[in-house]
Amino acid sequence: MPGRFPLRRREKISRCSVPTLIMPGEFDPDTPPAWGQQLVGPLSHAYFIELRGRSHVAGFYRCGQQVEAEFVRHPENAPALDCVLSARGVEFAAQPKLQ
Repeated sequence: MPGRFPLRRREKISRCSVPTLIMPGEFDPDTPPAWGQQLVGPLSHAYFIELRGRSHVAGFYRCGQQVEAEFVRHPENAPALDCVLSARGVEFAAQPKLQ
């Protein structure tokens, strides 16, 4: 289970008003979505967008690139979520055991 950021770091972050995009992948083992959610609270101008079915470096995927590009062009606006909302999660299927 991911831990929490040290308190001293959260205090410094709470003074930040710079527009910030936090965009983890749903299955990111290195920077899990829970860590990003902890950052959003103290930031006054942050957007948290979790990409379903993706792992680390969610911005490498087409949808992530679209969200990042829009955020860089217009950081004062919430990024459009069209591709995020239409993204499918991971689908699992079981195969019958071969005999």
